[in-house]
Amino acid sequence: MVNWALIYLLATAAALFWTFVFLCAVLKLRDAREAGKLKGAPLIVRAFAWLTLGIGLLLDVALNVLLSLPLLEPPQEWLTTDRMKRLKHGGNGWQRACARWMCRQLDALDDRHCGG
Repeated sequence: MVNWALIYLLATAAALFWTFVFLCAVLKLRDAREAGKLKGAPLIVRAFAWLTLGIGLLLDVALNVLLSLPLLEPPQEWLTTDRMKRLKHGGNGWQRACARWMCRQLDALDDRHCGG
């Protein structure tokens, strides 16, 4: 018999972990772009940067869908951060608390991420 709850928990944990890993990579790429380091980079470096961004976006969308069950609402946004921003200011009590907690975690890496 398949334990769907366990599969869901493992998938959510994996999506959360890999989204975090790709978020770190995307933030580093953003810093490199802002410093002007990507303009003269070899084509392969720029291609891998775009690939990293694409995979990160797909993981973020998947995580946002997986978070629908614990947040008890379907996603209204594509990205998890956009959802957290909305819930941080307009969710019910426990959703707001969850969103604020998650934004604090994201803002520890990038204070521009969740908007303070």
